[in-house]
Amino acid sequence: MKALRYTAHKQLSAPHELDNPIAVLAPPASAGSVNLSHHPKYRPDIDGLRAIAVLAVVLFHAFPALIPGGFIGVDIFFVISGFLITSIIARELEHGKFTFARFYARRIKRIFPALLLVMAACLAFAWFALFPDELKQLGLHLAGGAGFVSNLVLWQEVGYFDRGADTKPLLHLWSLAIEEQFYIVWPVVLLLASRLRLNLLLVSAGLALLSFAVNVGGIAAFPSATFYSPASRAWELLLGAVLACSLLRTQPVVLFARAAAAVSPNLRSAAGALLLAIGFAIISREHQFPGWYALLPTVGALLMIGAGPQSWFNRFVLSNRLLVWFGLISYPLYLWHWPLLAFAHIVESGTPAPQLRAALVALAIALSTGTRTPCALPRAEVDKQTPQNEAHVASLLRDFPGVKRFRTRQLMCDDKLCWAMKDGNLLYRDNNHLSYEGDLYIGEKFAEWHASRGAKQGGNRPD
Repeated sequence: MKALRYTAHKQLSAPHELDNPIAVLAPPASAGSVNLSHHPKYRPDIDGLRAIAVLAVVLFHAFPALIPGGFIGVDIFFVISGFLITSIIARELEHGKFTFARFYARRIKRIFPALLLVMAACLAFAWFALFPDELKQLGLHLAGGAGFVSNLVLWQEVGYFDRGADTKPLLHLWSLAIEEQFYIVWPVVLLLASRLRLNLLLVSAGLALLSFAVNVGGIAAFPSATFYSPASRAWELLLGAVLACSLLRTQPVVLFARAAAAVSPNLRSAAGALLLAIGFAIISREHQFPGWYALLPTVGALLMIGAGPQSWFNRFVLSNRLLVWFGLISYPLYLWHWPLLAFAHIVESGTPAPQLRAALVALAIALSTGTRTPCALPRAEVDKQTPQNEAHVASLLRDFPGVKRFRTRQLMCDDKLCWAMKDGNLLYRDNNHLSYEGDLYIGEKFAEWHASRGAKQGGNRPD
């Protein structure tokens, strides 16, 4: 999902205006024309919400007394993931562009580089630091992590809050396994529902209710299984899916959607933030979780995402540059922080000193910065295309004098990698930034793509 956006006849005075409706101008005739209205827009406030989620988890693991319910950050991640992935898949299905090959290729490029690096580092350290029986167990967890079945392996071994969990360096991969298991099944469900012309919103809501019933029905009798099982966790991702489907133009507006629209975005966002704060404060490892308590972080996240980037809290707090930066490194930070703390617990034969834990958190942040996946073309391809890119940009500025340019820093794009710009201003951007999985089509490559899209659509102009 790659596209070029032009903005005309309107000044962009602040970053939040990037998410206002944007006029789309036709490219030069040779490039064809294409309807870009189905492409999702980048939302810095979602990255800010990611930051709150990951920082809560990290602080809970390093200093649990500071934030007793910090582990619910994972539940926030689930809602975000369900919303973003469903947004992408549903729009591709709507326009006949979805393929399993492209979807899973994006997942592999997104997930595996950082994951394999962290697992390799864990194995290298464990080779020297662990006893043979500990090393054998780590090998089992490495296999479980690589195969995205960590939750099923841990289900048979230890509860997430049990004392022995502190000495399992790959314990945190259970949540990644839940997500990937969901992504194996969910695209198939969406594709079948689309071909059968079923209402995606109702399908999502129905499956979410069924999964939630499994959750609340099993939490008392089977606490560990309910915590780790994809059947009792899927509803959290499906909540995000419900929101994504409710925003599709092809889905009829139902009663609850009208009710939500009647509440101001500011109020929705504030209510969501309040629910998260209550969850962080009152939920603890002593509670049966997820169960009913999981509604606090999941509904809170849902309200904040649904409030949109224009709401006050999302615009001025979540879109803060520091939070957005932490959101951009949230995935590698989640991967790095727990192995560092767990190995320290093993080496120290107990809870490490606060100073050591603080240093390890700082180290995790540093490692995450170096592990972050770039959001633009590989440098080799950039260097190859740079001359034609500059010529194409110059041509655009001549043909469309009314084009307004996006400031790179407003999108938190890496200005050393994101070369589709002129004088520090971003002219092209990847509309798959929602999950940072795509690349940029620029220069001749972009023109060829535009031409092929225009030919397929019979030369129809954008709405």
